[in-house]
Amino acid sequence: MNQRYEKTNPLDELKKLGAERLRELKQLGDELFEHMSPKDLATLLFPPALGLNMLKGILGGRAFEGDDYNNDNNDCPDPELMDAVLNMARWWSTHYFSTRIYNVENLPADKPALIVGNHSAGLMPLDALFAMNEIRDVHGKHQRVYSLVHDFAYMAPRIAKVARRMGVIRAKRENALAALKDGGHVLVYPGGDQDAFRTFSERKKIVLAGRKGFIRIALQAGVPIVPLVSVGLHESFFVLSRGEGLAQKLGLKEKLRTEVMPLSLSFPWGLVPAFFPFIPLPTAIEMEFCPAIEVNGSPDDEDLVTVIYNQVESVMQNKMDSLNENRTPFFGR
Repeated sequence: MNQRYEKTNPLDELKKLGAERLRELKQLGDELFEHMSPKDLATLLFPPALGLNMLKGILGGRAFEGDDYNNDNNDCPDPELMDAVLNMARWWSTHYFSTRIYNVENLPADKPALIVGNHSAGLMPLDALFAMNEIRDVHGKHQRVYSLVHDFAYMAPRIAKVARRMGVIRAKRENALAALKDGGHVLVYPGGDQDAFRTFSERKKIVLAGRKGFIRIALQAGVPIVPLVSVGLHESFFVLSRGEGLAQKLGLKEKLRTEVMPLSLSFPWGLVPAFFPFIPLPTAIEMEFCPAIEVNGSPDDEDLVTVIYNQVESVMQNKMDSLNENRTPFFGR
């Protein structure tokens, strides 16, 4: 029996796949807008809108309003919003980036932990969202993960409201301790702005910036530290300079609690301040949860704090070196 085979045009197949992916993205966007208004999203992504909302919060006395963790707050986190945001993040991690995450089993399933990560890609929280998806896949949706965020998010009332609903809490020791006591994991990026805006040439370096507050939190709460190391996402744009001198001249440390005014090369803007939102380049991303580091002792023991800090930094740098071994920028291993 003769069989007839239809010839397929690779270009037609590519167009078909592209149309399917766009339909998926639109559906995910529609779901997201059911729980977050376009105005909220615009404030998140458009610096002038964010700046105006921050100014409104400061002048109106609403800066840092509701910035305390409260386990009785029914919208922290909002499960429907979390699902919509993380489903969108999963699409990006799978179809735009090439993302692999290892050893989430190192995160305890029966007790809270302080997850300590290195932050990449500026203000974009993609690494945190990708990690949270992996945690939910392995430990279940019931496992709460709270992220600590810089003060600027809680200076803008509109952003603060969305942050609370996402389980993103202001980076204060009291908030972290309360969330851990309540049984949730807490994700922190100690390096903050110094880490998120490290230059492209420093992308293979762990930058905790000498900030040891997270060690004291773990000791006081009696929880393990789980290092989380990520490579690849910091290749999605190019930080040319942290701009620490300019930040000092502008007095940004006193005004906005940041010591950087970074300059970056990003798409589609070109050469702009790195605080601008951008379209990230599609890169291969690898993330790994390291074995838990058990800590015991007094948070007031400075020598102990320094020893643990050096241990965490060393573990993370060794893991970053391992993940970067034989890696081709953008394409991975």
